[in-house]
Amino acid sequence: MIHVQVVGDETFYTSISKMSYSIQIEVNEEIVRMGTEIRNNILTSMRNTKKRTTNPVRRGKKIHFPSLPGFPPAVDRGRLVNDIKMSVTRTGLSNVEVEVGDVSQKYGKTLEESENPKILRPWLKPAYADIDFEERISRIISFKVNTL
Repeated sequence: MIHVQVVGDETFYTSISKMSYSIQIEVNEEIVRMGTEIRNNILTSMRNTKKRTTNPVRRGKKIHFPSLPGFPPAVDRGRLVNDIKMSVTRTGLSNVEVEVGDVSQKYGKTLEESENPKILRPWLKPAYADIDFEERISRIISFKVNTL
């Protein structure tokens, strides 16, 4: 499976574990919100991607307009978009995984990392590129520490 894990390094965990329980709860909730945001960004980008207006692909009675190279893949049969799941494991700090199931793993990886510009359809990296993980966690900790 392809995983995007929103987790911190050992120093981060050690620092958080020494803080009050209320700060740990807030950080956990923010980690889950960031995982949800990544998943939603992926799905939205695929549903709203720029599509070719020429050379549609016919699939039986259905006509599919593929996305332009360099943009997230357009939803066709929904295999990839329906295979993107999010799970939360709570053991101390939350471990949030946004994952692509086995069915679409090879296809999704090819679209994301292809060396061929005609095939390249990045969908994963753009989904989390604008999320400043450190800043969001720091803001919570600062706010909680200042209000204690």
